[in-house]
Amino acid sequence: MLTFIIGFILVVLGFQVFPVSLGNDIKANIKQSLQQSAIQLIMQLLMLWLGLFLGNKFLYLSEDYQYIIIFVGLFLVGIRIAFDSFAVRRGDRTFSNDNSQNMVLSSTAQSINTFLAGIILSLFNINQIFLFSFLGISVILFSLVSSRVKLSKTSLAFSSFVYLFGGISIVAIAIYLGFFIK
Repeated sequence: MLTFIIGFILVVLGFQVFPVSLGNDIKANIKQSLQQSAIQLIMQLLMLWLGLFLGNKFLYLSEDYQYIIIFVGLFLVGIRIAFDSFAVRRGDRTFSNDNSQNMVLSSTAQSINTFLAGIILSLFNINQIFLFSFLGISVILFSLVSSRVKLSKTSLAFSSFVYLFGGISIVAIAIYLGFFIK
């Protein structure tokens, strides 16, 4: 059950790249689309690694408060993702990806939630290869799918709905892991 929950969290984190890639026509410029997907993948995995690294270095000090940290951390990540859904609906999460510098900045901004979740996920005894591979597959999948979708009000509304659903789900997971699993 815990593996399923963590896998779901990673899928929600992987979906964050959807609005960033939205409207990037893979048919028109395949090189740019693949470069964009690679940058997003690298940033998401780098931030997950950094979060796991920092969590492993410092969270061992708080073994007595582990469930409180899990609850508060995942709750904040879920609320942040849910509130980002409003920015996605307005189109604020779509970026001009004309050059790699803009892409790196937008990918870094989108991967902050992954960094925070990585810190929290370090508290679980889960195989890190599973974490990286699951996140990597979901990032590549959502990045390539979103580069085939045209930027429109409907696609922004869909992205916003999935963001909101993912954020609320992570809040529910935070409550479950924080209060019902000991």
